[in-house]
Amino acid sequence: QSYLNLKIRKLNLIYQSILGSMSSITQITIMVIAFFMVIKGDVTTGAIVSSVIVSGRISGIISNFSSTLISILSAEKTGKDLLSFFDEDQAEKTPALQSISKCNGDISIRGVSYQYDAQSPMIINRLSIDIPAGQRVAVVGECGAGKSSLLGMLSGYLSPTDGAILYDGYNLGHLSQNFFSQHLSVVTTHDVLFTGTIESNFALKPQNDRGRVLKALHLANCGFILQHPMGLKFPVNFMAKNLSSGQQQQLLLARSLSSNASVFLWDEPTSNLDENTEKQIFDNLDEFIHGKTLIMVTHRRYLIKYFDRVLVMKGGKIIRDCSPDKLLM
Repeated sequence: QSYLNLKIRKLNLIYQSILGSMSSITQITIMVIAFFMVIKGDVTTGAIVSSVIVSGRISGIISNFSSTLISILSAEKTGKDLLSFFDEDQAEKTPALQSISKCNGDISIRGVSYQYDAQSPMIINRLSIDIPAGQRVAVVGECGAGKSSLLGMLSGYLSPTDGAILYDGYNLGHLSQNFFSQHLSVVTTHDVLFTGTIESNFALKPQNDRGRVLKALHLANCGFILQHPMGLKFPVNFMAKNLSSGQQQQLLLARSLSSNASVFLWDEPTSNLDENTEKQIFDNLDEFIHGKTLIMVTHRRYLIKYFDRVLVMKGGKIIRDCSPDKLLM
């Protein structure tokens, strides 16, 4: 690969040198011929000036074409490298990792602790809890309680300092990348939409079919896309600047729902939405996640009623584990 890079750079330098020399020679030749033609009276000075300008522009176009061609070759090479990376057999790269074809969504957290480094305090402190498959759990608590860190460990973004997280009895740290892409659907507060179209953003997971995507957009109240003339071809600008923060959250939530995951892990997925829109979404949520595990961090008290169980966190520990009815009493 490094050899190919050097070859491309070498070709680029050679082409630029040749084109630069040809451009200079052409300009000089035209000026010499023009000098004698003006003396003979065959052409006017204005015509000569025009010829020089035109030849300069033609040389510029040829030079730009060469640069573009080199860029295309370089981009093609980079694309092939990326495809070969993603197509590599994960089992060969990491033979110790386990791959499971089915996940029921049963989660067991056993003595899990987490800290950023050896000098920092514990963010999560020896937390143990079981979440049966299909249960909907709301995680609440004040800022800094460890809610997002817990979700980060459940999603595999963070590795526990101590303890273990099990999915259907399998240690999360021993599962292959296929498990995360097929069985987990995660929405964090840092998620973004990619530049492209709505359709390309939903094509991240191959199991997403068009019908399910449209249903997910409808559930997430994305009428601004469904009713738009371009529909799924609606363009997403850089950093999704052509969409409001609320619209971005709706699309991120719809993208999560459109996947056929077994476990949904959401960190305040509707924090930028108004109360009515949130209630419309959660009123119809069962259509997509019935029988599937949902763990969601939220600060919205009125959303707790949509869950089977509430975990109240403080100082990296669960200080209360109860039903929504008991918490709201």
